[in-house]
Parts: sequence; structure tokens; C-alpha cells
Amino acid sequence: MRNFNAIQLVSVGAVALGIILILWQSQPQALESAKLPVSLVYDYSELSEEVIQPIPLVANLDPEIVKLGRDLFNDKRLSEKGMTCGSCHHLDKAGIDDRQVSVDITGGNDVMNTPSLYNVGLNTSFSWNGEYASLESQINGVLSNPRHMGGIWANILLRLTQSSSEEKSYVERFSALYKEGLSQDNVVSAIADYERSLITPNSAFDRYLRGETNAISDKQKSGFALFKQYGCIACHQGVNVGGNVFARLGSFQNPFAGKKFSKRLTAFNLGRYNYTHNEEDKRVFRVPSLRNVAKTSPYFHTGSVSSLDGAVKYMAKYQVGRYISDEDAFLIAEFLRSLTGLYEGREI
Repeated sequence: MRNFNAIQLVSVGAVALGIILILWQSQPQALESAKLPVSLVYDYSELSEEVIQPIPLVANLDPEIVKLGRDLFNDKRLSEKGMTCGSCHHLDKAGIDDRQVSVDITGGNDVMNTPSLYNVGLNTSFSWNGEYASLESQINGVLSNPRHMGGIWANILLRLTQSSSEEKSYVERFSALYKEGLSQDNVVSAIADYERSLITPNSAFDRYLRGETNAISDKQKSGFALFKQYGCIACHQGVNVGGNVFARLGSFQNPFAGKKFSKRLTAFNLGRYNYTHNEEDKRVFRVPSLRNVAKTSPYFHTGSVSSLDGAVKYMAKYQVGRYISDEDAFLIAEFLRSLTGLYEGREI
């Protein structure tokens, strides 16, 4: 009998994980370990027995803090070179930048694909290798990273303090909303709450989970059944259909073997190992959310796969070690299209 390591078991243990998650749904104490903002945790009474749950309809955040965070998100003064958070995360492009890899602070190519910020507050870890345990720490890391925003906090706060272009200055706005006023922690907090507001509820599949049986097509229902049968549900479950576990990319076959990459990308392909330096974490990544995945091509941390059907086939080959037919890949992709939600009432 073949010996499986822990990461492989994550990829193939769909049935066991499904049972665990169904039991987990009924346990109120699970809310504490989920590490989600209180405003983004559900009323469990409305959920089906599926291991995917619908996105809550409202985020219940302070609208003034969200507005402040939105302004900061789009403010060039956060960066030493005039970049904004929105330079890579375009809300009109599904929260991504349509590029294979993101742009760095110099205007050149970085090495990682830009993940969408829609529903990011529903994840339990952040960045491709999951090095950040909170949205706040991830935002602070990006703002301080020399290759990304390159911000120096003393300079950022000085620029924001001197700003007088808003209807109210940042100093006034922070003083009205935070006891400590304008500070590094409060800037990060406001941006984090804005990002938490970027939820996309009421996808066709969410409506289906809430009992609207005709919200998805027969093809999408077949695709969902196949999604579970192939074991995809083992890693892609919960409210964000991912974003809450780690898995080795290529549990059954190394997708990088025999391929040439730049020295820097070769290092990034090691995934979580770059953060933990544990051998067992090589090629381990945070499982990405599949919410709105039909709108977030290209796929994977390398941005190397452009089509949704192609991404399904890639995962079947490398992640679950199974051949998948064109028809099955098509049907699963059809199911994934039902995960496209609404932002402020409009499809993203």
C-alpha cells in the first residue's frame, strides 16, 4: 500500500473532511478558531449540510471607517513611489490586474500573480505562502515591503498629516474615528476594514445553497457533484471555497520538475518553506479561494494557466493524481462559474 504524507491526505481526504466540516458547522466554539471578524461570521441556522457555505449578505462594518480605508487604499502617499493598493487590485477587474505577475515598485515585473481582494476578509491566512495570520499584518507587510509599496512609516504618516486635499484632513478623520488618531496601526486598521467590506454575496451557487434549487443549471449541478467526487472539496470548502487550509502544490506530481524558472521564481516555488524553513513545507501554499474564479484568470501563483478548464485539468493531474476528461473539466468549470458573486448589487 502506498504511504501518503499529510499534505497528500489533505488533497484526497474529501469524504472525511466533509464529515468533519459538517460537524464543525454545528459547533458554536468553531467561531473562535475560525479567526474571522465577528461581522463576517454566519448565523449557522441558515446553512445547508454542504461543506461550502454562502457568503454573509452584509459585512456590518462602520461605514465611515470603510470610507476612510477606501481613500487610503487609493492614496499614492502610502508609497514612496506613488503606487497605491489599487495599482495591483482593480475592483473593476475582479480585484486583480489581468497580468501574469504583478508590477513591483519600479514598474517592472514581480514574480507572483496578484490574488483578488474580493472576499479576502474571509480567509484565515494571507499571501500565497500564508505568512501573515491577519489581514492587518499582511497590509502592513505589503506597505513596508521594498519591492511592493516600499513605504517607510515615518514618511507615510508625515505625508498623510500634511495632506489637506480631502473635505476633512486625515488628521481630523482619524481623530473622529480612533481614540489614538492618525497612527500606523489605525491606517492599517482602516484599510483592513475596507478590504473586509469587499464581499461578493448572492452568487448563483449561494442562492442554491439557501434553497433556490433552480439558481444553478443542471450542468452546474453536475459539475458540483464532480467537484466533490474528484476530491476538490477537500481543500476548497468553507465560506470562501478555500483560503482556510494549506496544501502542497503537486501532491502526486511535482509541477515544477524539469522546468526552467528564474532563480527568484524558483525560490518562490518553494512556497511556505520560505517562511517556516521546514522541509515538509516545500511547495506548500495557502489554498486560494475559488470565489469569482471565473473572473480572475490567469491562475496559480505563477499566473501560468489562462483558462478555467485548463486550471481544472492542471489540478486534477498534479493535485489529485487523476485523469479528467474534457467533459468533466468543462462541467466543473461550469460549476465554478456559479461562484461569481455581486459587489454592491452588481456582478463583478
